[in-house]
Amino acid sequence: MTFLAPAFGWAFLSLGVILFLYLLKRRYEDRPVPSTFLWRRAARDLTASRPFQKLRRNILLPLHLLMAAVLALALMRPALPGGMAGETVMIFDVSASMQAAEGGVSRLELAKETAGRILEGMGPDDALTVLAAGNETRQLLSRSTDREAARRALRALTPTAAAGDLSAAVSLAEAMQREAEGLRILVFSDDFRTDNPHITVYNAEKGLVNRAILSFTVENGAGYARAANYGGDCDLTFVCYAGETVCDAKTARIPAGETAGVSFSVPDCAYARVEIREADAIADDNSFYFVPKAGRNFTVALCGDTSVFLENAVKLREDVTVVRVGDEERAAAGADLYIYGPAPLIFSKDPEQTEITAGEPLTPSGALAFGERDDITAGLTLDSVAVRAYRPLAGGRTLLTLDGNAVLAASGRTVALGFSVNDSNLPMKYDFPILVQNILSSLLPETAADVGEGVCGESVLIPLTGDEESAFVTLPDGKTVSPAAPTGWDESHPFTDTALPGLYTLTIRQDGQDTERYFALRLPAAESDVRTVAESRIGDGADTALSGGRELTGYLAGLFLLLLLVEWGVSRRVL
Repeated sequence: MTFLAPAFGWAFLSLGVILFLYLLKRRYEDRPVPSTFLWRRAARDLTASRPFQKLRRNILLPLHLLMAAVLALALMRPALPGGMAGETVMIFDVSASMQAAEGGVSRLELAKETAGRILEGMGPDDALTVLAAGNETRQLLSRSTDREAARRALRALTPTAAAGDLSAAVSLAEAMQREAEGLRILVFSDDFRTDNPHITVYNAEKGLVNRAILSFTVENGAGYARAANYGGDCDLTFVCYAGETVCDAKTARIPAGETAGVSFSVPDCAYARVEIREADAIADDNSFYFVPKAGRNFTVALCGDTSVFLENAVKLREDVTVVRVGDEERAAAGADLYIYGPAPLIFSKDPEQTEITAGEPLTPSGALAFGERDDITAGLTLDSVAVRAYRPLAGGRTLLTLDGNAVLAASGRTVALGFSVNDSNLPMKYDFPILVQNILSSLLPETAADVGEGVCGESVLIPLTGDEESAFVTLPDGKTVSPAAPTGWDESHPFTDTALPGLYTLTIRQDGQDTERYFALRLPAAESDVRTVAESRIGDGADTALSGGRELTGYLAGLFLLLLLVEWGVSRRVL
């Protein structure tokens, strides 16, 4: 047998208190009586009750001692071991809505307090797993019986600014439950619902009042913000900043549950921000940044006799300027991208590329097929695309094949198409502009300034061109992340250190000069509405002790009530 609350062993001191009370002398009051018939019995009781005299035989004494012992055992929560140590998985929702606070105490803090009380009631051999579920699942503790490690894991829990997804964490816990009989799953959230009867859910106790800025845009010196009121009718004060300087302020009344727009005068600036001055449940959604798009323009050189279909497909991208040059002028064009051919058709950042080579012309006998899947071929169908002649390619990644030979290949700064567009019906298909735009996106990625804004917890594409001397991102908290950092980014990977809302600064050093560009991240809009919460639910098996057996507290409570009835009956007969 184990005890889930051994600290309550002090309750056994009540046995000594009961014995002491039986040893104490009884006090009597003087009362006039109509007869002296009962004096003899009163004198006998007085003699037996003298302090520190030998106890008189009394059936109530052992009954009272037994009742006190049963009550003390119930407070210590004894449980049968069941032949195995128990196991519990605690899943904590750490999404942005869990930072909603009232009186300075957040929903996550309240959840941690509840978990702490449960932790104190666990047996010494009971294993605990702690999972934090935000936009991804993090395992803070794995099947540990170390109580101090468990307390550290609970203290380490902090709410994020991202949306939450409990499904992955719950699926992991359910898989563990199928392997470990008697495992308990406890979910701490504010709006979690499940049909699994074996999961115990502790949701937030009540909804809270909150207001949030949903959007903010600036155009031609005028800013426009839209705010939502997740509470009663109220007046809100909006302050607008151009950079770090206050440029305008407005007060607006927003009815309960409604949204309203507010306009501002905003001068030219690198970035603008609007904020709500009134405090509410979530502070992070009371501010919203706007970063104007100011991406650079790219120059694409069409060399030689290239197809008009190709020129039109390239011009679909707004930040591209197309120039036509002769093959002999290609090296001196100074373009960001060169397109020349016709077979193979080369897209390269170098005027004379040598990464991909082409073989002798062949006549196809089959149809085009996908090779290695890549963003360059995303969205292509190859439906009814026919080729009259082609040249097999060597080098790079094979993206499309014909008769088993590569006809579309990519390598670093070059993409090659192994046939002329004039020898194919590809320009007449929807696939052609998609393919050209995919190639441009690969070789001429959008600049960092064009990121504008994003959502916390989601990756942001900030590709490098490969020509930079150095680059790093400054986070809203002042921390810097370089391209070499594990949580950072490089030429082919998105920026993933997006946990904080606010303004991010990208600093690029090129040709000995530093250039700063900005982008901003905000809370997901759905996380701001914290008016309603789901009901908590105690799952099946919640009365089972964590030690793998059944807790005996309920049985002891029933025995105490039975003894109380017996004591009442005996006392009526004795007295």
